[in-house]
Amino acid sequence: MRMKNGKFLFTLKVFIVIGFISSVFFYTEIKLRSVPNNYVFKKRNFEKQLDSIEILFLGSSEPLDDINPGYIDNYGFNLSSIWQSLYYDKELTIRYLDRMPQLKIVFISVSYFSLWTSIDNSIENWRQYFYYHYWNIPLIKPVMFDLKKESYIALYGTDFSQNALRKNFEVTAITDNIMDNGWQKLEQQMDKNKCDSLGKIFVESHEKAMHDDQLKNNVFNMESLLSALIARNIVPVIITTPVYPSYTKYTDKEKLQAMRNVINGLCGKYHCSYFDYLNDMRFSVEFFYDPAHLNEKGAELFSKVINKEIISKMKK
Repeated sequence: MRMKNGKFLFTLKVFIVIGFISSVFFYTEIKLRSVPNNYVFKKRNFEKQLDSIEILFLGSSEPLDDINPGYIDNYGFNLSSIWQSLYYDKELTIRYLDRMPQLKIVFISVSYFSLWTSIDNSIENWRQYFYYHYWNIPLIKPVMFDLKKESYIALYGTDFSQNALRKNFEVTAITDNIMDNGWQKLEQQMDKNKCDSLGKIFVESHEKAMHDDQLKNNVFNMESLLSALIARNIVPVIITTPVYPSYTKYTDKEKLQAMRNVINGLCGKYHCSYFDYLNDMRFSVEFFYDPAHLNEKGAELFSKVINKEIISKMKK
């Protein structure tokens, strides 16, 4: 009898422990859904302004930091994001096009690496799951089972999830200084003594993520986006943002020319304009946060340049 009672108590304790762990797991899963993050913050601000947006800016971290819609005469929003590849530019824009009645111009930013990279093939591939969960955008390459698709604990990681639980989920995952208009504010100026070494590091990092087999997919994404815009009488503009000379110094010049050839070909086919500011000498070291991104001062200058040299002329 004692043995049976012992087994019963042991089994009961096991079930209690399993029940407790399961309860904590599901509680954490549910609460993590309400934790503020960059993607939620941007989506909420974007959707609040859909009725007013006249100019939309797309791209990865370069236009995210370089273009402040506050210096544009028309009502603008910066929908760019860190490592946001052309697939997401297309998906985000097309699904909201019919909800932006005032939209007139869409700027599609193409950086040195854009045509040969995809977020799922980069060290930042974890970001695609935030698009999946918070923007409801399918993964580029669907898989049968993916833990980050099914679990918010897997999405955020165990360290963040445990810390959030300890703090009763009074935490935030907003890590960037993003303004209500979508622009990311960077205040610091690049160290003059590190320009060359930083330029090399940035180019090497970008080229590590560049793969020739991505070109076809990215051209398809751009063509799909261009077609959707033109069908709605929205003007597409392709743009390349400024970089510091220490960046272009280390780029593959054949790859750079190939990028321009592809863009010029698309512009010829879809009758859109391309503005290449990559080597614009108006942007000295004081305007840069690092060799590939402008700081707050640089963003003000570049935004005013875009407003004067592109947008104002299109309104005439």
